[in-house]
Amino acid sequence: MSGKSWWRAWAEACHDPKLLSLSLRDRWHWHEALSFACLHGGRIQSADHLRRFCGLRADVMQGIVQRLCDAGLLEPDGTGGFVPHNWNGRQFKSDSSTERTRKYRQRERHSDVPCDGPEQNRTEQIRKKDSVDAAAKSAAAGSNGIQRSKASKDAKGTRLPEDWLPLEADLAYAHQRGLNGQQLSDEIEKFKNHWLAKAGREARKINWPRTWHNWVLNARSRKPLPPKERILL
Repeated sequence: MSGKSWWRAWAEACHDPKLLSLSLRDRWHWHEALSFACLHGGRIQSADHLRRFCGLRADVMQGIVQRLCDAGLLEPDGTGGFVPHNWNGRQFKSDSSTERTRKYRQRERHSDVPCDGPEQNRTEQIRKKDSVDAAAKSAAAGSNGIQRSKASKDAKGTRLPEDWLPLEADLAYAHQRGLNGQQLSDEIEKFKNHWLAKAGREARKINWPRTWHNWVLNARSRKPLPPKERILL
């Protein structure tokens, strides 16, 4: 917004012990003090200047300034004025991108755009090139973001879906290793109950079919052996 003066408000101010020690009204007066400082180079010339800015009586403003100083939010500057605590650290001046943008466009104009033809045509070519470059950067950023997100998800694995059922190949694997009928149904139910109830990193797997294959192999080792025939003497 052109012609407007801004100062930075920091999120941690909501939990700052100094501010919490003030009344809600004094917190607003602190906001007014920062606004005044923003308009005057980070300094409050005097309590009287701030009083006129806020439209308050002199005795009221003296009490406000004293409470803000006691809380450590304003600091006397030795000349009768005050400065907000850590103003230069919090309200540092950002560099403007205007000059950097101008130099960039100038480089692009001399390097990639032909110099022949009317000035209007060259300007239009620059605009089109900027538009194409911006679209390419946006597309590349989106593609990289999707790839990073997919790679991160693959590396961490996923939880077993609530509606998981073994695929045909997984069922065939179980049949080949002797799991059939009710025993196979029981192992499927055990597998789902085990992994859906499990929490933490161990509950996330990169390859659930492989996990099922290992479960089948372990189920074979858990399968009770047939009783030995008694030898009658």
